[in-house]
Amino acid sequence: QSSNPLPEDGEKLTFDKGKKMRKRVATSPLRSALRLRAGSNESTADPKDEVDESLYSRQLYVMGHAAQRSLAASTVLLLGLTGLGAEIGKNVALAGVAKLDVHDPMPIPIADLSSSWITDDSTVGKPRDVTAVEMISPLNSHVKVGVAKGLPQAKADLAGYTTLVVVDQPLAEMLRLSNLARQAGCKLVCARTCGAFGQIFCDFGDSFT
Repeated sequence: QSSNPLPEDGEKLTFDKGKKMRKRVATSPLRSALRLRAGSNESTADPKDEVDESLYSRQLYVMGHAAQRSLAASTVLLLGLTGLGAEIGKNVALAGVAKLDVHDPMPIPIADLSSSWITDDSTVGKPRDVTAVEMISPLNSHVKVGVAKGLPQAKADLAGYTTLVVVDQPLAEMLRLSNLARQAGCKLVCARTCGAFGQIFCDFGDSFT
């Protein structure tokens, strides 16, 4: 097997079934542009910053090493652990951020059993955030998962985070947190579901295009 299993930017791997050989071919201009936008596969980081290719191999094919290292430096605060919030928390942890803090002290209602993967009969009545940490932490040993002390009230409360994710919150609360994230220079993602419909709003700052 090759000692370099991952393709370089602008290339992908194909397999010749007859000869059972692997060869490299150029990808489409669009795919190459997306790869360049996400970051080069070429690593100039210190060895301690190297990406765990065995864990993130699928993501590396799409994003490249630079984008994965950027993820690994990200810290996320997730507010709201409904079924949607629990799913977001799982995916954020699997993506490989540095830290994920969650907040939703609401006792798990029976209704959550039909929408949230972190729940079962034994978790009903327990705080959503405590249960989420117990379920999400084992998914990725590289990610530190914890319970946030409370809702952010001032921009200083967001100083340790690069991204704020707000899930299934009232509009007034989303607007308050949006203003707070702007003041703190923190990226913002708001999402909610209403039956069969969903909504998402992203604010990554004035420099984002």
